[in-house]
Amino acid sequence: MKRIKSCLCTLVSLVIFFGIMTTVFAENAMTTEFFMRTLNRLQGTWYDANGNPAFRFNGNLLNGYKIIGFYDAVGGGSDFGVKIRLLMNGGYRDLDAGFASLREDRNTYHQYMTVNYKTYRRTQQPQYYESVGGVYLGMPIENVYALYGQPDVDQTDRYIHHVGYSKLGLMLDIRNSIVTQITIYTYGDRRFDKSGLSAASSLYEFTNAYGMQREAGIDRANSIGYNEYIWIKDYPKSATLSLYWN
Repeated sequence: MKRIKSCLCTLVSLVIFFGIMTTVFAENAMTTEFFMRTLNRLQGTWYDANGNPAFRFNGNLLNGYKIIGFYDAVGGGSDFGVKIRLLMNGGYRDLDAGFASLREDRNTYHQYMTVNYKTYRRTQQPQYYESVGGVYLGMPIENVYALYGQPDVDQTDRYIHHVGYSKLGLMLDIRNSIVTQITIYTYGDRRFDKSGLSAASSLYEFTNAYGMQREAGIDRANSIGYNEYIWIKDYPKSATLSLYWN
């Protein structure tokens, strides 16, 4: 618990320093039903990239601090962002948090919480289905560098950090410190680890390899289960493993 409280206090200090956390006097509070339902979905421990406990929701407490409410929600369903109001040291503080694939079932793959541009996962160990050359969706960027070294292509476009290894025909999209998309190009030697397929494999092969409910199509999300999707936008030049269905 001391480690978790220390983590939260450090993050709170960083957020205050960068001007992200503020004391708010007038805001859009959510309904009681939303507050209770969201509390229910957040319960449990969230872990950092190394599997260390970072945040613990226990009843109406976050790392031991009382949660007053959730404010200024954006998004909806399983993907949303809120300001979490905490009672700390006799005053109110707001912690900006974003959630992805948040489900009632804690065993659902790829559930993430983002705070201060760092992403935390629902499980101590990473959960993923498919990967490419050892790189999986949700992999921390520092682990990618440890595996492949520094990229020879590196560009940031708004909120997305594009990392490329041109010799291998491999490009990664990074958001909030984790891999969110993996693209392989036909000229390279990268293949999907589980299926063994390449970007040039036929749509029929993709359909059968992943047991898709309908035939794989071009320019749309092809679900392979486990909250993972394969996009084939410019067949047969490339294929993308993604967290996103739209």
